[in-house]
Amino acid sequence: MKAALIVEGDGEVKALPLIWRFLCPSVSLIGPPYRLPRYKALDPAGNVKANEWKRAFQLLYSKGATCVLAVMDADDICPKQQAPIIKNDLESLIKTLRIGLKLGFCLAEPEYEGWFLAGANFLNLGSPLTPPPPRDCKGEVKTRLKSLKRGYSPVVDQPSLTSKLLPHLKVVAARSSSLDKLMREIESLCEVCK
Repeated sequence: MKAALIVEGDGEVKALPLIWRFLCPSVSLIGPPYRLPRYKALDPAGNVKANEWKRAFQLLYSKGATCVLAVMDADDICPKQQAPIIKNDLESLIKTLRIGLKLGFCLAEPEYEGWFLAGANFLNLGSPLTPPPPRDCKGEVKTRLKSLKRGYSPVVDQPSLTSKLLPHLKVVAARSSSLDKLMREIESLCEVCK
């Protein structure tokens, strides 16, 4: 059985598969993740834009996926309140398509870079931030890298920083509830898709 990933940003296209393969090496991924930008996936209130998701699910199913993990940035919506609603809406869409996909869903709080700040001590980015993370985690990562005389490019740096976090995921997940949620979603899908 095979899995597929749906991600929001360009940086996650190479970064998220690293986490999947680290936690679930027994289930292979279908190609690179399907990129679904936020403005196409969710409205500002966090409601699902059905047509874009349907297109993604149909395509991934046609390529042989039996399970799909979707990861989006929470931005200004509350992950604990909205993620279960979004996941339920997406599962309902899958049912209407009559395709056999198992779904995992996670909102990175408030964005993927929040996980880097939770594991900053493992990335030479200073002290880890305690919850709640700042709204502009990407900006905070840029600031911390600037102090090291470096810039930040999500496409280049997300995969390399993610790779450095892999041996420390459990520790970082204890500091970041959304990373902990991601890990639980991957582990659950891994069991279903074996």
